[in-house]
Amino acid sequence: MKFSLIALGLCWIATAATAQVEIPTNVAQVESGGYWNHDGRSGRFRIVIADEGWEHVISRIFIEWIEQDGEGRGRDKVVARVEPTTGEMISFRATLSWAVPGSVRIAVEGVYTHMLEKRVTGEIDATTPGTVRWISCVARDEVVAKAFVPFLLRSPMSTLRGRERRVRVATEEVLSVTAPGRQ
Repeated sequence: MKFSLIALGLCWIATAATAQVEIPTNVAQVESGGYWNHDGRSGRFRIVIADEGWEHVISRIFIEWIEQDGEGRGRDKVVARVEPTTGEMISFRATLSWAVPGSVRIAVEGVYTHMLEKRVTGEIDATTPGTVRWISCVARDEVVAKAFVPFLLRSPMSTLRGRERRVRVATEEVLSVTAPGRQ
């Protein structure tokens, strides 16, 4: 009897040790950091970026508030999740740019999936669980155009010739962004 309980216990430990956490295949980036404290609960922030599509990748940004297990058993849980959106087809990456107790600023950079010359930068503030606010979101369009620059060759025939040069033209626009829930 004693031997079978020990064997059963060892099987349970071996099964628990080999259990794997499944991460969705479309998760492209995860970053955690910062600290929040609200209504007697506390934890850390986490950014999850999931990419969808193949030829034209579109990213979804999720900001999560993870409550820490007070007993240290590793049973942290997500208490809030917000998906701030731009309503545009953009492939994003994000980093925690700075954090102070109770708040974190997230820097996002991306590119339009149908116009690779159009870049997007922005900043999001996350505070209490479920509360985010876009600080800025700007699309910068850098078009490389060809310009014909004429110049006169000093030759016996005095012909007018030109040289092609690449000229970078930049425009900016502020994007309209939303975050479901409180802002």
